[in-house]
Amino acid sequence: MPILRENDFGDLYLETNVIIPESLRKEQKDLLLKFKSLEDLDNNSEIKNFLIKLKNFGAAVNEKN
Repeated sequence: MPILRENDFGDLYLETNVIIPESLRKEQKDLLLKFKSLEDLDNNSEIKNFLIKLKNFGAAVNEKN
């Protein structure tokens, strides 16, 4: 990310928090399965490319640590 009023670039850190439920009610599970059927990653190359880049970035970060 560019530093304001300079030609240098700095680091951009991103912190995420992911909450994974331990169990789902039947209605929640059915809705997630319905959503999954609507989202076909093979037909959406932008999302697929982003997920591949994100996976590669995560692998690169893990290699540095």
